[in-house]
Amino acid sequence: MIQTMSTLIKVIGFMYLLFCLPAYADSADPMLSYFDELLKTCYAQLETWRSSYQWQVTLTIMVGVMGLVAAALQGLSSNYVKIITVVFGLIISAVTYAVNTLEMTNYKQISLSISKVEKIVLKMEAARLNYKTFKKPDNELAAEEFQKQYARFQTIVDPPDIEPLKAGYQFSLLSSAHAQDTPPWLTRLPDNPKNLYFVGIADSAQLPDAQAQSIYTGKMAATQFIRETLQASMENSGPVDPLVDTLARSAEEVDNHITYDEKTGLYRYYSLIRVNRFQAQNSTRFVYLQNGIDSPAAAFEPINAVQRQDNDYAARRLHLQEQQIDQTSRMLDAEQYKKFSDARQARRANEPHQAIPLLKEVLAQQPAFYLGWFNLALAYSQTREEQPARQAYKQAVALEPAQPVRDSSIYNAYGHFLLERHEYCESSRLLEQALTLEPQNTLAQRNLEKAKRDMSQNAVQCQ
Repeated sequence: MIQTMSTLIKVIGFMYLLFCLPAYADSADPMLSYFDELLKTCYAQLETWRSSYQWQVTLTIMVGVMGLVAAALQGLSSNYVKIITVVFGLIISAVTYAVNTLEMTNYKQISLSISKVEKIVLKMEAARLNYKTFKKPDNELAAEEFQKQYARFQTIVDPPDIEPLKAGYQFSLLSSAHAQDTPPWLTRLPDNPKNLYFVGIADSAQLPDAQAQSIYTGKMAATQFIRETLQASMENSGPVDPLVDTLARSAEEVDNHITYDEKTGLYRYYSLIRVNRFQAQNSTRFVYLQNGIDSPAAAFEPINAVQRQDNDYAARRLHLQEQQIDQTSRMLDAEQYKKFSDARQARRANEPHQAIPLLKEVLAQQPAFYLGWFNLALAYSQTREEQPARQAYKQAVALEPAQPVRDSSIYNAYGHFLLERHEYCESSRLLEQALTLEPQNTLAQRNLEKAKRDMSQNAVQCQ
């Protein structure tokens, strides 16, 4: 069966290289060129594996035959036979040493990989044909299928260093009294050339909510990091905005750490998020092509070279979030914290009308609660109640300088709120303040660029 499949794939591959690639090369659709590039990679890997498989099978047979011959000659006593036996023994030892030293993959494993990838390539070819045949937007499903199969291929070629967590919770739940028993990745991220790692954090009275929000913040940190990485290389190749949803393809939770605060009844959930560089590079490029941006492959190569730094923007955001959670725990009692947590979850679930009364109750008792005013401003913005939102933003901005760690996000949020209302001068001032506090806040950078463009187009002058 495997031999038949292998022969079929070879025939398809030959026909593909002989007839299809030249025709595809003339295609005006950059997505097809992208598919061809990845298919070429798959076929090259298959040929490498087949060559390795043939060599290893040949060596295995040769060693076996030599072993049998050497065993058969053991009973003979002539010097000539002894020399042959010694030579065979040396060859067998040399081959065995070479296989072990070079860490050659077992030929049975290679055969299994070949079989899996041959099936994947057939599905990729079918998806490519469907993409070319179907009309838009129906062909988008075929493109998604192609990308899905290529991700499977990449997992076989380059298995992850840590297996992602299975469904459900796999953790050791610690009380806050034992929070010092933390995994090493909370103080220093894993160092691996294949992957980038990020940490998400969230707290909630409901463990599933804490988990979901923690994974989300980790993926958003990864998105922000990759967006910033690509900013320079994509400057003349198209905008970076389509990157926002890309990480769902290549980011996964590989570990977590959870504590429970008995005082507040809240879970604090840390998630270790892994992004495979190669998958992120290809997924990002794929999303750009989906959005009609044909950027050269070289524009995405910085993803493979960039390194996380101990105090980069993602690390500083994580530290800020930890400090805010700690301060909230100190400021609010258990009942107040639960109301705030419920309100925040309602706002994130796009239910601001449920969030607003809870936040107002908490703020009536804790008027200096910065995150309370910030969340109230965001909730009022969702309901399009302009004056209450404006007042809440002003309260939060007034309280921000007194926070243990300065937070640029309130200035970006309020600046964006005013920018939408064409209040360019005050919006620009707030956005500049955000960038003074955090120069790598890319959201504030883009909002300020838009404000300046709008001011130029409308001939607005600020005092």
